[in-house]
Amino acid sequence: MEKEITRIRIQKYLSNKGVASRREVERLIEAKRIKINGRIAKLGDTVCESDQILLDSRKIETKTPEKIYILLNKPRAVICTRNDPEGRRTIFDLVAENKYLFSVGRLDYNTTGVILLTNDGELTNYLSHPSNQIKREYIATVEKELSNEDLKLLNSNNFILDGKISKQVVKKISPLVYQVELCEGRNHHVKNMFLAINNSVKNLHRKRFWIFSDADLKIGEQKKINSSVIAKLLA
Repeated sequence: MEKEITRIRIQKYLSNKGVASRREVERLIEAKRIKINGRIAKLGDTVCESDQILLDSRKIETKTPEKIYILLNKPRAVICTRNDPEGRRTIFDLVAENKYLFSVGRLDYNTTGVILLTNDGELTNYLSHPSNQIKREYIATVEKELSNEDLKLLNSNNFILDGKISKQVVKKISPLVYQVELCEGRNHHVKNMFLAINNSVKNLHRKRFWIFSDADLKIGEQKKINSSVIAKLLA
């Protein structure tokens, strides 16, 4: 009896191989940069180990790579995409083992703080999905002190941002510095939150993401996370 061939969606297959996150694979497919057995890939295609898959004419290795996890305390003036048309420095320029790594979420160009780089597509998908309520903690320096009314509004269940309820916990550290905890990662979330109450963020630092913090990392420093630590958390 012939062994049944297992086929999976190309997004999941390539994220498992450490090529890119599922969302990034979708963008690569839409840009027509991926081919399967000589034809341009489409969203929804399924593949198996015997298929030949090319990214920009480069063959994708079928061997599943060792999982790599690097925690970086991102400095200012660095972007989180792999390539920048303006030639600015990227987070991937800061790490040696960057060939197949991708970032879990993004931080803005001038936002500092912890960001995870990995080739683990499944973990990236888990940490990026809103339903998993992954905690993020930021320290925001703002233009002007928040009134008691503004602080109360931000901490209520009635604060609307971009047409959706935005839930966060905001604590005052000093007149112009606030700790912000939230469990979702909308684009420019913290900055837009303060803009909505007629304030602006002058400096933003992510102090914590999931189980990781900047406790033993100076700005610009990085460290490897043992894969056994991740495995225990997800067991």
